[in-house]
Amino acid sequence: MRIFDHLRLAALRAAGLAPPPSVGEILEENWCGRFVELMQNRMVFGRFRYGPLRGHVAKYDNVSSAIERLCRYRVDGNLEHLVDVANLCLIEFVRGPLGYGSHPNPKWNPIDDGAHTPELCPTPRDSA
Repeated sequence: MRIFDHLRLAALRAAGLAPPPSVGEILEENWCGRFVELMQNRMVFGRFRYGPLRGHVAKYDNVSSAIERLCRYRVDGNLEHLVDVANLCLIEFVRGPLGYGSHPNPKWNPIDDGAHTPELCPTPRDSA
């Protein structure tokens, strides 16, 4: 789709004359396939290094490791840390309910977007 087509469609939608964007259109605008590809590459390599995700019983502190890597990203800007954080979160999501995660009682409990945790995770500006 050309830029003109995107602009035309946006104008039509704003006027109520076009259908809302499809899931595919939304993902095209708000998703990064390269990021997912990098995550998958590292998960495949990790399978050979650490064993299968669901069958391996070793416990790692995925949450602390993810936080540490986010801190590293803030310092050095290395985007690889963000991929590592995403994979650590995925591992915690899969392994937590199996009893091999960082949290003693993981559960799925969707919360409203209005709930944030700045007091739990201060930014460098907050702690200065």
